Amino acid sequence: IQGQSPLMWMHNSAKLREAGCGSPVGDAKNGIWRCSQSDATGAIEKGIARPSDFLIASGLSVWMKGQQDSDGIQGEIRKGNFEVIPSSKYETVWKKLQNQKDVLTKMNLLQNLSDLNDAWEAGSSSDKAKEDVEEVVTEGIGEGFDEDNDSFVHNSDVRVAKLSDDALRSWIAT
Repeated sequence: IQGQSPLMWMHNSAKLREAGCGSPVGDAKNGIWRCSQSDATGAIEKGIARPSDFLIASGLSVWMKGQQDSDGIQGEIRKGNFEVIPSSKYETVWKKLQNQKDVLTKMNLLQNLSDLNDAWEAGSSSDKAKEDVEEVVTEGIGEGFDEDNDSFVHNSDVRVAKLSDDALRSWIAT
């Protein structure tokens, strides 16, 4: 957003909410709050916060409101592309997200993706998040191998989902 920092500072601390550090994200006054870098550093200097109380995100996603096909983020939720996390799970998800300790690099990409998946599973009410994508695949033609199953890359024992996940990881890391 023009004129604003590309970094988003967030916290989930009752003490920081009481001190007025930032503003709520959405309607959840007792949930996640966003604040400025100066709010965060000021709270740390005053001793009411530690650096580990904050998550810092870089980047921005925008959903256009009122578009015929999209209806913004609410449309994405209705399509099943996003889930609303119940407020009862905020604390658990927040702790899982805080497992990401480092700036994203090629070296820690897989660990960060694993941490994000753990957070998604912790907040999800859907069975989709809990599916095990790391199935054991029978090598070659044999027991359990289905020639008509198009979930495998042609003439291999590699799942299409694994190939696409690996391609996404490679793209994100570059």
